[in-house]
Order: sequence, then C-alpha cells, then structure tokens
Amino acid sequence: TVDDGCSWEAVLTQFRQAPHCTTTLYTMDGEPAIGPICSSDTGIVLGHSHFFQPDGEGRRFEQSLAAEAALRLELVRATFLEQLAVVAVPVVMFGKCHGAIVFGWLPVTFATALGAEALARAARIDGRRLWAVLRLQPPLGPHRVELYARFLSSLVAAHTRLRETLAEVSTVTRLREESLARVAHELRTPLSSIMLRLSTLLRA
Repeated sequence: TVDDGCSWEAVLTQFRQAPHCTTTLYTMDGEPAIGPICSSDTGIVLGHSHFFQPDGEGRRFEQSLAAEAALRLELVRATFLEQLAVVAVPVVMFGKCHGAIVFGWLPVTFATALGAEALARAARIDGRRLWAVLRLQPPLGPHRVELYARFLSSLVAAHTRLRETLAEVSTVTRLREESLARVAHELRTPLSSIMLRLSTLLRA
C-alpha cells in the first residue's frame, strides 16, 4: 500500500527531478504518506507557509483532487485560482486503488501582481515575496503538463507492476514451503511406522 512510504520515495524523487514541481503521495484516508516535496521556487515558498498545513487551502485542494482521482481511477487536472496547474494520479495495485499522487503548483500563465496577491492571501504570506518568485517563473503550456502527467503515470505503473510481481513471487514461495511441509508431515507418519517395524525385525 502507499502507507509503505519507503518504496515510493524513490519514485517521487525520480519524478520531481524532471518538472521541478511540488509532489505529495496521499493515502485513501486523504492523509499525506510522503510530502509535500517542494522542488520549484514557487513550491518552496508555499511549502514554508501555511498553505500545505492540515487546514491550509493547498492541502484541502490536493485532498479534493486525490479523492476524485481515486474515485474515478483516472488522471484529474485542475487549476488553482486560474494560475497554478495541479494534477492527481491514482495509485492502483492488485485491482484496487490505494491512494493518489498529486503534483504541480506550476504556473500556467504569466504571473501578475494581482494574481500573486491572491495566492499570497491563500498561503497567508507576504504578496511581494511570492510575486518576486512568480514573475521569474515561465508558464507551462498544457502540453508540458500533460507530458509530466504521462511520465508520472508510467512511473506509477512500473512501480505497481514491480510490487505486484514481488507479491506474487512471495505467495508462490509461501505456498511451495507450505506444500513441502505438508508432504513431509504426511510421509513422516508411515515412515515412522516402517522404521519401527524394521527396527523390531532387526532386533529379532
């Protein structure tokens, strides 16, 4: 499951190096198992604010997207305050959804001072500080966001296939050991009787 955060840490680390975005892995309960991992300048500023705290607007927005992706079992795309792109990718293993990975907080348009001020109010930080970062960050087109979404989806699919294969190998190994133990037990009873008779005959 995604509660086993250690196995997913490498996936998120590999992914966030490409788009330099903010990434969080959510469980089905809506709680973050890993993250938020902030790589972009905008994400770092937001990450050091109230934005991603349990009652922050960023956390609530991500939780809503993660829940929708888990329910629909497909990618969910959204834009926060018509400025920052956010995407949720469901994590499906053994035919069951175990949570979702939410990434983004990347600008989709050129930043404005008014837009930065609206984001700053949501994050409860100084608008001038956020504006200083946003105005230097080029916007991403929808094709780039889609490319990142497909990249993350492929990483998730590869990791889940690996987990499923390892689980199947573990099951086969356990069943084999149980079968061998059962056969050994079933053979031991008649063999003990035979050995006892042979011992009696040899003594006679």
